[in-house]
Amino acid sequence: MKPGITQLCLGRKNLDEDLRQAKRCGYEAIELAFGDTGVPALDSSRAELLEIRSACAAAGLQICSLIPTRKDGGSLLSSQQAEREKRMAILRRGLEIAEVL
Repeated sequence: MKPGITQLCLGRKNLDEDLRQAKRCGYEAIELAFGDTGVPALDSSRAELLEIRSACAAAGLQICSLIPTRKDGGSLLSSQQAEREKRMAILRRGLEIAEVL
């Protein structure tokens, strides 16, 4: 097991700075937060995801997990089918991202 940190605990303004900060603090792994804005973005292209993977490797950080989210992300617990479908689409996208990373 490697000591890791979630990107949510970092600045999330600049991926490279987040990676440098995590490494400076002695972490060996990072959980990336993919959202509507910023980097990494939930809608990143395959090429962008490969760049993210390369940046993490260059920083000496293993990607240990990811968080896929949107501001209007729905809920699996909602009684509304549309809300559950929103969340399922985000989770599916998270699995697609994980496959590339």
